[in-house]
Amino acid sequence: MITTFADEQFEKDTENDTRREDRRHLIYYLKVENRVTGELIGRVVDITRKGVLLISRDSFESRSEIPVKIELGDELFAKMHGHLELNIQCRWSKKDINPEYFVNGFEFTNQSEEQERVISKLIDLIGFRD
Repeated sequence: MITTFADEQFEKDTENDTRREDRRHLIYYLKVENRVTGELIGRVVDITRKGVLLISRDSFESRSEIPVKIELGDELFAKMHGHLELNIQCRWSKKDINPEYFVNGFEFTNQSEEQERVISKLIDLIGFRD
């Protein structure tokens, strides 16, 4: 892979990122699909109000943006919303401890207030209480 100045700058920006939030591990590994192709992208490992950590069989290019549908696993929550549609942008991707998988950090992009409310409720309903 060829590294460009833009890639180096993006990595530097990511290292100095001050948007840190406490991540919440979820009780369920929610399924995430590409909402255009229906292809399984991965499963949510943990979540904040700003982004998600996905485990997947594939690695993703840094800065790639993907329109996704996150299936909401809890029955009560699914009755209210069924799934959450939004766009995510890959911030980083690396091999998991299990070499068959990758862990990928994604940031939510252009969230609406309703999407933010759904994410907050999701965290409250099915996140581990740390």
